[in-house]
Amino acid sequence: MQATRTYLELKNRTQFKAAFGAFPEITIARVRNPSPELYRTCYRTVGEAFHWFDRWDWSDDEIAKHLADPAIQLFVATRRTGTQADLASQRLAELRRARLCALSHGDVRSRFRPVNFNWNFQLTRKRKLIIAGILVTPVLLFALYTWIALNWNYSEGERAGFVQKFSKKGWLCKTWEGELAMVSMPGTNTEKFYFTVRDDNIAQHINGSLGKRVALTYQQHMGIPTTCFGETQYFVVAVKVLPQ
Repeated sequence: MQATRTYLELKNRTQFKAAFGAFPEITIARVRNPSPELYRTCYRTVGEAFHWFDRWDWSDDEIAKHLADPAIQLFVATRRTGTQADLASQRLAELRRARLCALSHGDVRSRFRPVNFNWNFQLTRKRKLIIAGILVTPVLLFALYTWIALNWNYSEGERAGFVQKFSKKGWLCKTWEGELAMVSMPGTNTEKFYFTVRDDNIAQHINGSLGKRVALTYQQHMGIPTTCFGETQYFVVAVKVLPQ
């Protein structure tokens, strides 16, 4: 993206004419070796109405380097009292195309007749970094939160029973999801423990122990923002077959 600029195409200097009547008290002259302060004052005062903000934070060295370009000339329109009224920054290399700046002082408003308009929007490196920071910061915060949720254990423990369901599923993010049937005492209802496995090696051990009584070591992770890492809060990190 680039700040909006208004361009005035000039075939010759006779086109520096007021759009609304003549102003004989105003003269236009080229400023040789203009100071950075003059450029900054005109650019900020005039350009704000046209949303020229891309050079507001330029240093004196940056302005001096810009004005040192032989293709750039500065013209200032002044009243006979010496008050600055207008500024036009003209690039000779662009076929006499000049950027229009207008300054207004007191009851005198001098304008030029626009011939052609081109619109550009240019962001400074500083503003690009700010915008990038605004866009990237939420992503980094989300990534940090997810990392903490996956690495911080709310609880950990062990469950014993028979794995009766175990499969890898998911639309995009596939994870191993299982169901452990636990019987504490004969005659009591079976309690089910739902778990997730993220390690393929552990998943192979569980597949190899189906139908056997096993002990699953798990870690509980709360607040995981997406099911892409697992459909449960309980992540199995070890498995061992128990004697029958």
